[in-house]
Amino acid sequence: MIYHVFSAYLEVGGSRYPLTYYDLFIHQQTDALGRPASLTQGGTITVELHSPPQTDTVLTDWMLSPTRQHDGFVHLYREDTKAKLKTTAAADRSFFNAYCVDMGVHFSATGSGPLLTSIVISPQRVAVGAVVHDNTGRRSAGR
Repeated sequence: MIYHVFSAYLEVGGSRYPLTYYDLFIHQQTDALGRPASLTQGGTITVELHSPPQTDTVLTDWMLSPTRQHDGFVHLYREDTKAKLKTTAAADRSFFNAYCVDMGVHFSATGSGPLLTSIVISPQRVAVGAVVHDNTGRRSAGR
């Protein structure tokens, strides 16, 4: 079995953040036989990063504003080659007209880990490679 080590960066609001965790969640409801029974929903993005310095207020301002929206990117790289991944299932993820809907700051005195910040991003549209999911239920092959 071949394992690859990846690194990821969030770009939003003119800032770039190295990520320690990334999750994109898109789902459909299913019927009793396991078949799709609803439009595709979601596109929420959860990321975790080392807490930015207090002088960097992009994420906090985004979270505290009920009307602020941002477009942004999550870039994934293969660590062994430092090459940005091509446009495939594991390529750049773009998001558009997104709100920051959840934020947490995490610290553990029992570990040697850093102070971490996690946020949940709720976009109107999210692109995975060339496929765009719009939370109005439309799916398109281009951006």
